[in-house]
Amino acid sequence: MNLEEVLKRIREARDKYDTLKLSLVPDQMEILRELSVCYSFLSDFRIDAKEEHNNFYFQSNGKSHASKEREADKQCPELYLIRRSMESTKVLIEAVRSTLSGAKNA
Repeated sequence: MNLEEVLKRIREARDKYDTLKLSLVPDQMEILRELSVCYSFLSDFRIDAKEEHNNFYFQSNGKSHASKEREADKQCPELYLIRRSMESTKVLIEAVRSTLSGAKNA
């Protein structure tokens, strides 16, 4: 599975959750499962991207930390995308968990 496929699966789960009736607990559980699996894939991609970023950083000819960091950021833009995607996926996971918790307590 590649990064684009994972991001597509996250978008699909988000869209399904957005239009789902709150009373459909099994569907919410499936969405939570899908988001959790995708989050795990994103973690794996982040590890790989960070290694790549570090390689660019340490091979950089920049004189300062900031210049090396900027150069590595340009060479490995997917690290930023992965980090932001992980943040938004985590928020979505928490929202689904809260909804499920509310349904359990109702």
